[in-house]
Amino acid sequence: MLALGSVSPSLLASISRVAMKQESNTRPSVFKWWGRRPVAIVRAFLALAAGAGEEDALGVALGRRESFERVRRLVSGRRLLDPFAGSGVIPVEASRLGYTAVGQDVNPYAVAVAEAYAELCMGGCKAKSECLWGSLARSWGRVRGLWCRGDSCIVHVLLARCPPCTAPVWVSSARSGSSAKRALVLTEDYSLEWRDPRDLSPGEPRIPLPAGLPQEAPGYVAYALEYYHRGARRWVSLASRDRESVEWRRFLEETARVAKPLAASSGGVRVPLMEETRRLYRHGVTTTLGLFTWRQAATYALVAREAWACRREMALAVANAMQSGSLLAMYYQPMAKVNPGLVVKSYWLPRNPVELNPVANTRMPHPPAPSARPVGRGTLVSIIQRYGNACWNGNGCVEPPTILLGDSTRNVPGSGYDIIATDPPYPGLHTYRDMSLLYAHASMLAGLRVPPEWSEVDTRDPESYKAGVLSAMEKSLSKAVKGSVVLLFISSPSPEGISTIAELLEELARLGIGYEAIYPVIAENPGALGRSASRVVFVVAGRLGIPTRRGFLDPLSLAWRVAREVGLREGEARYAGLVSSVLSDALSIRLA
Repeated sequence: MLALGSVSPSLLASISRVAMKQESNTRPSVFKWWGRRPVAIVRAFLALAAGAGEEDALGVALGRRESFERVRRLVSGRRLLDPFAGSGVIPVEASRLGYTAVGQDVNPYAVAVAEAYAELCMGGCKAKSECLWGSLARSWGRVRGLWCRGDSCIVHVLLARCPPCTAPVWVSSARSGSSAKRALVLTEDYSLEWRDPRDLSPGEPRIPLPAGLPQEAPGYVAYALEYYHRGARRWVSLASRDRESVEWRRFLEETARVAKPLAASSGGVRVPLMEETRRLYRHGVTTTLGLFTWRQAATYALVAREAWACRREMALAVANAMQSGSLLAMYYQPMAKVNPGLVVKSYWLPRNPVELNPVANTRMPHPPAPSARPVGRGTLVSIIQRYGNACWNGNGCVEPPTILLGDSTRNVPGSGYDIIATDPPYPGLHTYRDMSLLYAHASMLAGLRVPPEWSEVDTRDPESYKAGVLSAMEKSLSKAVKGSVVLLFISSPSPEGISTIAELLEELARLGIGYEAIYPVIAENPGALGRSASRVVFVVAGRLGIPTRRGFLDPLSLAWRVAREVGLREGEARYAGLVSSVLSDALSIRLA
């Protein structure tokens, strides 16, 4: 059996490289959840825990069938428990490798995502995929009238929050790769023309808007839109006086009158009052209806109501589309960038959001179908298409994982586990309960029960956080056999959070875990859209009832090297080394 304490630096770099490449295009990404580990890292270490060699550990990370077959022979008969299952990555990927896997989570929306993810590796997803497309097509008869004027259909509408009614002059861009080659700008007479983008930024300069623009949501007016017409995308200024502008303004006003009562009748979910959402309350947003334009809210409701045979999957698809399409989304058309991850972390209403057509696709004005390509980012069409592409086509689950709703700090199911593998909540960040708001709204639209409040581990109070994780781990370890493997996938973006992790690992050692090694792997490239400065994931490998191995902290010194080998910039690699050294120093004192 390969010891978990002898993983080579080259394998750490290889796994990290695969994780970074696959992260945005893996099965879990169909339905978004927060803080999820890339499948490459999870698969590789679950294979190593069963005694697989490094070649097969990398092979399963890459999805190679022959590696899966060899690992399954090693895994056969082993039982795995994940007490913080979240969106189900660990139990589902463990099931692919042949483990009998059980996952539990207290968040009902996380469990719904995990169950839908598990469906993708079993085969029932094929019927669900057909149901999703059928539901989208059936709703098109009513949805089309909200977005299409003849055979011209809206893709984006640029909005301004008033007062003051101002907007950036930069409307869109012609791009080559990541660079804008030409900028489409709003001139002083409100016409559109192409200019050199070198003297512009996405937010400056700004231009005051004229009165009389169509209202799309309370306090928001539309000043420009992009539409799709016979295979081409075109822009029109809504502030000019030409005929096309007047016709589109009239269309927006008429469809807003139709959409407004439809949106109101769909209802909303109360926005919980907390530190972040106080900003919403200051703008009068107290329910989720205030997070969308009337046209968007009506569209989501009409689509969700058609999906009775696949309500769970459609609710999840709608919730994911909402993250890209709501008034909260950091989506700015000139730079063609969107960061849905920040939508429900900041609850910040931008000055100039973009109204995205949730069903924009290349078949417009005809009903969407699997042959359609999405137009715009994060549409329902793109999410449903990803679901179909991710549906089982090899390396499926050996047996279905068991996904349970429950509080692991109070009780965990079953017994006789050979491995406890989990990705506990991040310390110091938002609670997942607070980030489930759009899932609650979509579930309500689909006719599913919207759960009441539930209790989660408090990630923002270090003492409560440690107490919650320790309670769940103590109950999990009591159901494991002596010598069982313990794998923790854990991280924090700050040295303060790393100190909390060190204290947690010290307490876990007192519960009988002996550490074999702590490995730094890179989960994704940080990028420039508000992500953490560090994307290091610490894979803590240990066993129940054995002493901690001398030198278990040595792999942490490899963090900078691994980060550089996978292509992170010098500053990012240096920060990876910093947080790793903070953890190493803290643990060398605490576990001396």
